[in-house]
Amino acid sequence: MSRVGQGPLPGYESPSINRPNSFTVSGPVTTDGVAVFTIQAGQNVTLQDGKFSYDKTLLDNGNLQKFSASGDNGSAVSGQRILNWGTTAGLLTAGRAIYQNGAYTATWGNIIQNDISRQDNPVMFKTNEGEMVTSGVREGLVKMYQAQNEGKGFLTGTGQLTNDWTTIRGNIFQMGYGLGDGAGGDTGNVVYADFSQITKYPLDFLDPDQRWFAFSTRRLSYQAENCMEVYRNNDPNDTEVIGWDNNGYIDVSALGLFSAGAIVRVKTWYNQSGNGYHATVPNLATNPTRGPVIFPASGSVRTIGGNNKICLDFSAAQYLVADTGGTGDVDQPLWAAVVGATDQTSSGRYFFDGDDADRTFFYQSFDGGTPNTQRWAWGAGVYPETNLPGSKTDTDGHIFAMQFNGTTSSFKKDAQVIGYNLNVSTGDNDGLTIGNRYATSGNSQFDGGIAEIIMFSGSGAMAFDDNFMSKYLTNANTYYDIWAEFSTGLLDTYSGAAAAYSMRRLSSTYTGACLKVERSGDGTTKDIGFDEAGNLDVLTLLEFVGAGDGRVHTWFDQSGNGNDATQTDDAKQPLIVSSGSLIQQNEKPALEFDGVDDFMTSPDYIVELSQNPASVFCVSQASTVANSAYILAEGDVISPYSSNFILGGSTGSDIVWVNGTTVGTMQAGQVLVGFDYDQANATAFIDGSQSGSSQAVTVNTETSLYSYIGSRADGLAAFFNGKIQELITYKSDQSANRTGIETNINDYYDIY
Repeated sequence: MSRVGQGPLPGYESPSINRPNSFTVSGPVTTDGVAVFTIQAGQNVTLQDGKFSYDKTLLDNGNLQKFSASGDNGSAVSGQRILNWGTTAGLLTAGRAIYQNGAYTATWGNIIQNDISRQDNPVMFKTNEGEMVTSGVREGLVKMYQAQNEGKGFLTGTGQLTNDWTTIRGNIFQMGYGLGDGAGGDTGNVVYADFSQITKYPLDFLDPDQRWFAFSTRRLSYQAENCMEVYRNNDPNDTEVIGWDNNGYIDVSALGLFSAGAIVRVKTWYNQSGNGYHATVPNLATNPTRGPVIFPASGSVRTIGGNNKICLDFSAAQYLVADTGGTGDVDQPLWAAVVGATDQTSSGRYFFDGDDADRTFFYQSFDGGTPNTQRWAWGAGVYPETNLPGSKTDTDGHIFAMQFNGTTSSFKKDAQVIGYNLNVSTGDNDGLTIGNRYATSGNSQFDGGIAEIIMFSGSGAMAFDDNFMSKYLTNANTYYDIWAEFSTGLLDTYSGAAAAYSMRRLSSTYTGACLKVERSGDGTTKDIGFDEAGNLDVLTLLEFVGAGDGRVHTWFDQSGNGNDATQTDDAKQPLIVSSGSLIQQNEKPALEFDGVDDFMTSPDYIVELSQNPASVFCVSQASTVANSAYILAEGDVISPYSSNFILGGSTGSDIVWVNGTTVGTMQAGQVLVGFDYDQANATAFIDGSQSGSSQAVTVNTETSLYSYIGSRADGLAAFFNGKIQELITYKSDQSANRTGIETNINDYYDIY
């Protein structure tokens, strides 16, 4: 409970208020986001049995109820809101309660005594209990605005409505109660009790019938009084129930006190969904080390994320089971999320599974390719590996989210969608096994840390950007600090590029799209941007293209110079999606040039050796290192069919060719290549190292008018056959910055 002008206390608890010459009001919050207020005996109030247990609920649009006539039975017919008093902008009189007569956008006004005493009271509740109505006693239940199936809305401190519960801070509601004389006078006590609610526990804003499993080392619901039951020194009978600290986190201090230098393991991880399906360690009496470690005998607790939040430690021998007895099946559509990290990248390790053959599970799987790569996989009858950038397993901490809407399934790791349009079948999920396969086997037991696992019912229209799901994932990342939203890019550190094309966002000041993509079939185009972490927005791309091809009409220049690379002839546009599948190279998106007629041009020279020093950086992969396969070219005065320079060479083995002089040696496979030119000599580089010696070169005046990407400097021959992921050029000598720029590029594309 907090007063106007003060920040709220942690949690949803609303302790009783005792004021002189008033009555007591309490306001706890139930698990479905409802604030319940009851009048209790106070200094000047004597309560009569049976008169104050009658609750009334608000309309779903969030308005307070009023009653149309003295004989009304309590039905809600219309209403207003009470919010704050004396501190909201636009009020007439400070220190008096205010209300909003109508919609949440309506004008605010001060409450006067006549409003309080009227039979059709516009601002508070009346009981429907005979003589108590005329005495002006109000009580009731306040239910939040519910705009749609998932998520609820709230009033902000300025009287506006929002459904973004991650942004609410401070006082939301101050509800009024009064004890008057019922005759319109002011001889009785009129008292208002303030109630603050902060959006700390996300499950309280999800409809109860959608909740199934919710295990976490943070508090997800007001209803969840405790986090887990633990046992000490491998003795299942030496137990302690661990609750929450004042901030709603697992009480680590209580764990330390209970440990007293002994190892502490989890016996029961309480399900915060409210359905009683808690996860317990099976056969613990005969397997006393089967419980995951939550507090070691020595050393530090295991944590996850940049905020170092505590998690359960599994070492390929621990697991828990939430057995629903077949009555708690989570039918499709459903969605699930896991906050965790694996210590092993071997196949078959399960984050979670069902508790019998009716199962939905998430595990590590080899994809059967060459090489046989381990990827994240999930399903409910069919268990496909994820197949988009970021789908290879690693030992970093992540927030995984999986959803199946009854038609298609998607898989998200942090901010990146790594699986799309997957066939996971339609099986339900009976129970939950955490850290193992439901039918236990040695190599299926999880080795790593898990801080949170949830599974909820969904809807046929479900998607990651849905109100509650997106807010939950954002809230989880805010708490754990697993991944960072894009803030600075390569061009923020190494500015001054003449042109910058990439599959990632390169600058904090660039707010445009990455690509303009044209889809096969109807020829419609769409600008495709970046996700929150600065990666290409693969989900939007694949949803737009569908099962056909996606060709790149424009590769936008992120330098700010407007040198967008374009190709208006769709037959000559490089591919980004082929038959519904993303074109990739080394787990990152790539433009694929066919070596037949694909190329793009910029509206101006992006290198221009005749006018300035230059540096070029390019991530490419040639299908073959062959003659006349040009990555980047600009024409000279001798002939537009020749070139002033060629990146990719003209002999099949050189990195750069300048009017007959070759520099460096090209290699097969994905490479980071480029060159520096100081207006006398050219120096080639490949994969972070100089290739060959510097060479004096002759430079002529450019005449081709454009820079050509993927062909000779006239777009008629020498077509590049392969993939390009990033191309950055400077009309300045960046040799002093080359190591830093190449390190930045390699850190993202993992080339060498």
